[in-house]
Amino acid sequence: MVRLAMFNVQKDKSIFLGLNTPSAASLVVLLIVIGRYSGADWPVQTMQAVINTMLFVLAASMISPFRYLSSKSLKLRLNATTVILGAVFVVVSVWTSPWSVYAYLVAYALSGPIAATWLLLKRLRRPRGPRRRQQP
Repeated sequence: MVRLAMFNVQKDKSIFLGLNTPSAASLVVLLIVIGRYSGADWPVQTMQAVINTMLFVLAASMISPFRYLSSKSLKLRLNATTVILGAVFVVVSVWTSPWSVYAYLVAYALSGPIAATWLLLKRLRRPRGPRRRQQP
């Protein structure tokens, strides 16, 4: 409910504040699918611990102040290069699916905290002007 309320009151719809719900849900579902159909033989307790931890982290990231790009902010030009890159992207994704899709989702989920950390480090490294002494 907090995630939905945050999205409804935000003015700029070209970004998401916090991880969007479909991405978070896809990360959980694809992990289960990959674990089930890849033949991984993890103990049930280990899988439960991984999924519970993942749910906690994803829930926190959904209500975090991190900025995530929205598809509305993409301004792609339809030319030969874009079409070829798109076709290669789709072929590689289908060929290596569901691993590639999961890797894209993980990269997207990490993009918000990484971008926020990058901006913070950039601000901290910015030289500040000389400080003025306050006169009593």
